Amino acid sequence: MTFAIYYRASDGEILGWANSFDPVAPDGMNLIEFDEPLDPPPDPLREKISGGSLVIKSPAEQRAARVPTLREVEVAVFVELLRTDRFMIEDYPHHGNERHQWIDYRRMLRHLSGDALQRIDAWTLPPDGNDPITALRERLAP
Repeated sequence: MTFAIYYRASDGEILGWANSFDPVAPDGMNLIEFDEPLDPPPDPLREKISGGSLVIKSPAEQRAARVPTLREVEVAVFVELLRTDRFMIEDYPHHGNERHQWIDYRRMLRHLSGDALQRIDAWTLPPDGNDPITALRERLAP
């Protein structure tokens, strides 16, 4: 069994890794094989493949790798809409105008647009005050 890292040849970005008896790179990916599993596994935010080796990214590359992708933000919106579905049930026990706050919040989620950073900037806190994208926001911190 070998440990394979799948990466994009154009820039060395790590796209995934796995233990495999016969690793095959999916279309658009290359792979590099190791005899033993890496412990710890590769960190795509800090490392890349260069010249057939696992290397540390430059500080600029590490900053760029921390920026959330549009897909990550879209998944976060989907998960948050699922989490907040219960507040739309007619007999859910709301206090005051809380139901309308949830309606407005969910409308905001459905209308987010732009790139990943624009959507994160426009994402307001839900009525319960729990930020569902704290981890994405923290990745943007210097």
